[in-house]
Amino acid sequence: MIIEPIAPHAEASFFTPEEYASIYKTINDTMDLGVKESGDKWQHFRKNTNNGFNVVFLSERRHGPLPGLSQEVEDKIRSKFEEKTGGPVGHIGILWARYTLESTAMPSLMPHQDRSETHTAFMFTAELETNIDWDFYVEDEKFTMEKNKAIWFSGTHQSHWRPDYDFQEGDYYDIILCQTHSGADENPLEEEHWLDGDDHSNEVAEKYAKLLMNSRAKAAMMQGPCQ
Repeated sequence: MIIEPIAPHAEASFFTPEEYASIYKTINDTMDLGVKESGDKWQHFRKNTNNGFNVVFLSERRHGPLPGLSQEVEDKIRSKFEEKTGGPVGHIGILWARYTLESTAMPSLMPHQDRSETHTAFMFTAELETNIDWDFYVEDEKFTMEKNKAIWFSGTHQSHWRPDYDFQEGDYYDIILCQTHSGADENPLEEEHWLDGDDHSNEVAEKYAKLLMNSRAKAAMMQGPCQ
């Protein structure tokens, strides 16, 4: 069966208040553990300088000793994906990230297509806690973000990005990002798809160069993949 990419769209009030609080209990428990063990709240997070965020891959914690998501939140995410795909899905990748200068790099999100799914991806990113406003784009479509608002898209096929934002000390922007693909998808993506996607994302970056001056300079300085 051929699975078409999902049409980008927004969904407000994505998590219930109880689910939202549960997510931050997981994050705060992880930070507290780091402080207890080493005095560093980021000890159990990864610092990603390409993006300029500190990240925890919650989907890797389902059977581990570190704090993970509650079963209620996991079930909510799975049911949402099954609703969007119209059937069962397999593994669901989940990450929480905070864009911050504490990552030791300038936060940025260059136009790109994701290689993290083998088939056509179903994805959503939701704004969580933040003290700034930062728009999200899928191709040419701008989404004005707000707390607990999710954007659905197919990251394997649609170039997505954020414009430059001049982060200052103390600024932060939290997200949760979840992804999977339909269990009925029988067509794995081939290398030609990814190469075409890289070319297209470069075209998007050129088209919106005025909104991405600092991000493009950072990418050039790093001389490698930079989102």
